[in-house]
Amino acid sequence: LEFACRHVVICDGTKTNRRGIISCLDIVRFLHAQPSVLDPDGVLKGLKVRDVMKPRAQIPTCTQRATVMQAMQKMIAFRQNFVVVHNSDDVHEDDDEETDDTVVKHVRGIVTTRDTLRAYVDRTGGEMSLDAWLQRLEGIEARFVKADLPFAAVVRKLATEDIHHVVVVDDENILVGAMSSSDVAHTLADKIQA
Repeated sequence: LEFACRHVVICDGTKTNRRGIISCLDIVRFLHAQPSVLDPDGVLKGLKVRDVMKPRAQIPTCTQRATVMQAMQKMIAFRQNFVVVHNSDDVHEDDDEETDDTVVKHVRGIVTTRDTLRAYVDRTGGEMSLDAWLQRLEGIEARFVKADLPFAAVVRKLATEDIHHVVVVDDENILVGAMSSSDVAHTLADKIQA
């Protein structure tokens, strides 16, 4: 697989009679609506974003000068469904210049595979800058959270705002990590199996 699996086909046990598809965001919505059903013992209540998020080393980034196509190439290279966009002047677009521990300041937003597909369908092409692309999107600031935020608050944010990803930043807007609906589903599965 080139990207993380976000959807699962539900069958009746025979693998021939498909009942539907469930996504990680569906699981997040259900967890938000019925937390006691998926977490009857309350094991998720004490979790914070920092306990669930992907750390900085796993987060692909691009400067706002990069193109939509470069963002997609970075997603493929990192095997992720998003890139974090920043306007740090001290990081260059060459992959060799940015390392896993590069400090990414001035986070602007997030671009997802859905955005790159939308750019293709809109015929804006892959040459549009990420800065120009982000200016077209609404509510990109709403996707920022802090690492000490309770897990349940991010579940609520993902479910009610119908988004798959949030960017985790510190008080100085420096990239700390990211959290997605897949991370919520994996955390839930880990806690249920434990």
